[in-house]
Amino acid sequence: MTSRSLGYNSYFQPTKLPACRLWLDAQDVNADGTTPADLSAVSTWVDKSANQNNATQGTGAAQPIYFDDYQGAGAALLFDSTKYLEGVFSDLKTDQDWTFAVFGRTITLATVQAAFFIGAITGTADGIGIGHLDNTNTLMFVWGAAGSTVAGTPVDTSYSQMGTYDLSTNTVLSYLDNSPGTPDSAGSTLTLTSPDNFYVGRATPPGGPTWNGSIQEIAVYNTLLNTEQLTRLNEYFFDKWVP
Repeated sequence: MTSRSLGYNSYFQPTKLPACRLWLDAQDVNADGTTPADLSAVSTWVDKSANQNNATQGTGAAQPIYFDDYQGAGAALLFDSTKYLEGVFSDLKTDQDWTFAVFGRTITLATVQAAFFIGAITGTADGIGIGHLDNTNTLMFVWGAAGSTVAGTPVDTSYSQMGTYDLSTNTVLSYLDNSPGTPDSAGSTLTLTSPDNFYVGRATPPGGPTWNGSIQEIAVYNTLLNTEQLTRLNEYFFDKWVP
């Protein structure tokens, strides 16, 4: 694995924040200090949150590719329209707030894309995801119901994206490099089931939006992180991943 600054790890990691349900780290894909071979296909991205919510892919052609040093920014998994991982939240708390955090790098922003998604795309408000809307906007969305955007999404540049879902108001809010966008109300409560699937590199197949680019890290929380916590998580991402 390409050497990076490790100062961040001595005093902070995503699981120090409350209600962390999933933590995927490209620097530690196997969650045991070992890494895949450079340019190899990844069948399992092991959850470091201790909840054992691993993301897997049994079909070789659909497995993302591990890069030891993707474009000088360190380890990453590379996805395209054919590659994704999936897992199951077996004890999903459906009536909860959510916070998603993703550090990645998009290759193209021409269409709606999803870096991480929970649930389904069969009806209204039965899934929630984070990705981008078009060439200029990041996106946190409730499927078919609401989408909060932040303008300025950089093409082919690593960036931090976070999003929240507030159950009390059915509102999503997107952040780009810790700058918030405009909240958007879903109008109806997000309806997930338990257990429910989650997807890395796309929304629910078939037909859901995919992700075209790299993902370095994902952290998912079953709570609404406050401004201070979001700022700390964003600082951690940048300290770890930005050269």
